[in-house]
Parts: sequence; C-alpha cells; structure tokens
Amino acid sequence: MINLLTGTVVLLFGRKLFWLFVGVTGFIAGWQWGIRLFPEGSMPTLVLALILGIAGILLAVFFQWLAVGAAGFFGGVSLSLSAMNALTGTVSRGELFWSLAAGLAGLIVMVMVFDWALIVISSFVGAALCTESFPAADAYLLPLFIVFSVLGIAVQGGIYHYERHHPPQQCSSA
Repeated sequence: MINLLTGTVVLLFGRKLFWLFVGVTGFIAGWQWGIRLFPEGSMPTLVLALILGIAGILLAVFFQWLAVGAAGFFGGVSLSLSAMNALTGTVSRGELFWSLAAGLAGLIVMVMVFDWALIVISSFVGAALCTESFPAADAYLLPLFIVFSVLGIAVQGGIYHYERHHPPQQCSSA
C-alpha cells in the first residue's frame, strides 16, 4: 500500500514535489542496495535507506542543484535495479556495478535537461512503485509499467506546459 501511495504521488507530482521525489528515490536506492549488501538482517538495510532518503531531502531543500544530481543518480540506480529484478527475478552483487553506471547516466541526464528529465525519471520511478503494488502476472507488468509511465509523463508534462505558458499573475498593491 505504501508503494502504491508513494508511487502515485511521485508519478503525478514528482517535479512539483522535488524534495519528496529525491527523498523517496534515495530511500528506495538505499533499501535496494541494503538488501543485497546486508542479507543477514533488515536493520542495516533500514538504516542505509533512511540515511540516503533523509540526505536526499536535505539536499533538495538546502542545495537544490546538488540534489538535482542526486535525484538523477538515485533514480537511475532505482530504475536499473527494478528493471534487473523484473527481467531476471533477482539482482546479484555483481550487478550493483551496473546500477552505479545507470545512476551516473541518470545524474548526467538530470543535470543536462532538468525539468523534462525530472518529469520522465519521476514518472518511471512512480510507475515502478505502482506496478510493484499490483499482484499482476509477469506478462502484464511491462504493459502496466508503460501505461503508468505515459500517464505520469502526460500529467506532469501538462502541468509543466501550463506553468510555462501561464505564469502566475503578480498582485500589485495600490
């Protein structure tokens, strides 16, 4: 239920709630790394996830441009691990290298084209969270992910387009 709720918020409002998106992706990346690095228990995994999630929120609030890179990095890591898990059913420690490479790619894309990258990556991350919440057969997971992704990009892209073409009116006091 938490995945569905968090996924829906990130899917539809990841650009508007940037700090939340960075925190959620940091937490998810930390959790996914933790379950692979600390298979003996969940406490170190939870601590790692909380540290990365809180660090992401603090970066987003106080150092936005550093957080832009962190969001791209964590989003790339999270997406790659979710994709590897969906395709193979498991992710080995050796595949963590590829998640770091995907994180670096996400960082570069996010910095280069911030608004649209944020819209696309937050839509993908939200779609992955939402898709994981449904007990669908494997054959339906990819189409479900695509539908959620398109929905998120359309909603966030529409909001972004509207804001760019309809800037807020300034109130003047007379």
